[in-house]
Amino acid sequence: MVAKKSTSSTKVIKHTPCPSILVVDDNVALCGIVCEILEAQGYMTTRARSANEAMEIIKTTTPNLILTDLMMPDVSGMTLISRLRLEPSLSSVPIIVISAKAGKEDRDAAHLAGANAFLVKPFSNHELKELTNRFLPSKVG
Repeated sequence: MVAKKSTSSTKVIKHTPCPSILVVDDNVALCGIVCEILEAQGYMTTRARSANEAMEIIKTTTPNLILTDLMMPDVSGMTLISRLRLEPSLSSVPIIVISAKAGKEDRDAAHLAGANAFLVKPFSNHELKELTNRFLPSKVG
């Protein structure tokens, strides 16, 4: 018995998982808008309404990028950043602060805590996309 060679070529398609972004903000409306913008760019998003909720989410999944507000009801975003930077598995995950507190002191403190970038509220869709794409490749052209 002779095996017949297949003349059809099989194309292997590699599916890379979507980069995931954790958005931490107690403003539900803003959080929703940010997630919509990011999802339109091909990212997978998870929402947390507080720093404590973010820490619970991070226990089960490691995001590729974290966006956080500074002013939140339970634990400040600054404290969240400091806690995240103490976790070895999260030490290299980029963190972008999204805040209306835009003074030099706030920016410097965020960078000292371990934030990689700062986005001032209000911001444009373009600014959010551009900053996010600096840290993660977009899945949309």
